[in-house]
Amino acid sequence: MKLLGTAFLGGLLTLLRMVTGFVVTKFVAVYVGPTGVALLGQLQSFVAGVNGLIANQIGQGIIRFTAEHREKDYEITKAWWSAAASLLSITVIGVGVMVVILSKPISLWLFDNIEFYWLLIIVGFSLPLNAINSVLLGVLNGLGENKKYVYTSMISVCFTTLVSISFLYFFGLNGGLFAIAINNAVAAIIVIARVWCAPWFKFKYWFSQVDKKKRKVFIGYMLMGVIGAFTGPTALITIRNIITASISVEAAGIWQAVARISDAYLGVFTIGISMYYFPKAAAITSSTILRKETKHVLLLLTPFLIMAIISVFFLRDIIISLLYSDKFYSARDLFVPQLIGDLFRLLAFVPASILLAKGYFKLNATAEILVNLCFVLFSYIFLKLNYGLISINMAYAAIYVLYFIFSGLFFNYHCRQLNLIKEKP
Repeated sequence: MKLLGTAFLGGLLTLLRMVTGFVVTKFVAVYVGPTGVALLGQLQSFVAGVNGLIANQIGQGIIRFTAEHREKDYEITKAWWSAAASLLSITVIGVGVMVVILSKPISLWLFDNIEFYWLLIIVGFSLPLNAINSVLLGVLNGLGENKKYVYTSMISVCFTTLVSISFLYFFGLNGGLFAIAINNAVAAIIVIARVWCAPWFKFKYWFSQVDKKKRKVFIGYMLMGVIGAFTGPTALITIRNIITASISVEAAGIWQAVARISDAYLGVFTIGISMYYFPKAAAITSSTILRKETKHVLLLLTPFLIMAIISVFFLRDIIISLLYSDKFYSARDLFVPQLIGDLFRLLAFVPASILLAKGYFKLNATAEILVNLCFVLFSYIFLKLNYGLISINMAYAAIYVLYFIFSGLFFNYHCRQLNLIKEKP
């Protein structure tokens, strides 16, 4: 599909996710307040971290190798799929057992008490379906079946939202947290139903003899998942804890509200880029074509991104009123540095996609660790300088300006490497 068509479908999916996500958040904000939003954010960050640990990055590897071999027979691709499936089986069992055993300490870390330990047990038992969800969607993306990918995801989003609202309405905060814990597992059941008759969804393609060299490649992706799980979500959890300790849990909920707005509208862009650009970048071997494709994406992306940022800024009071409640009004003061950070975060996202698309695992790991470590460190320093809650948003902007510079330098380095490979006899 063309970039605009893919971006449009991705935008529709993200818009749906944004609307449904804020419907759930609105329920929590109205009935429980900032404290409930903070608890919801903690659990979402943990679930995202665990999913990143077991499947998300391996899913990126599946997209890459499916895209590289999609013009060939499934008998060739199955070697990569089987390598991924064997590694996932080991990872899911190991991580699931650890989450269940350590449910009480994890609950104390996330929620400052152990009464929610039962949520972590549910997360642990849901991990096999979480992994299946990421893997199957990765195949659809890699095969270029973007319409099926989007429509399947839309059905999943609608159904899981209905589950979340129902549990919130009938069982309050505990019900909402339970729904967050099982959402990915519920989505997996829907994805399985949608691909059940697909020619590639056969046992022999996923559980054949494992090529150890190919599994070693996926171990690199898995290690990126481990690093992602212990950096990104952990950094957000740590920052919420810092805000709670330095200011209040209500302040953590207000900051979370602004962060969710950013994630929502940026998702309109990132999913389109991931669906269109990532598979292309994985398959491109010419620096000239890669530069041309990247420039095309950035030129098309930037005007829409700037329009979105300006719109969010001027409509922030309306957005806060619609999505949250009067208790969140002070969030309006956090938007300027947040939106600056959003601009550089998304502009960096395109060239930085090469890190995973081409398997720069060590460099990606180093960048992931440094970005999140500096985010926590800058947040702590700015708070100590008495800038108040806006310190976190200032830290966010500073980090992504630096990351934008890094991504540009790295992209040029990769293109030079492609030229060197081409020049070799």
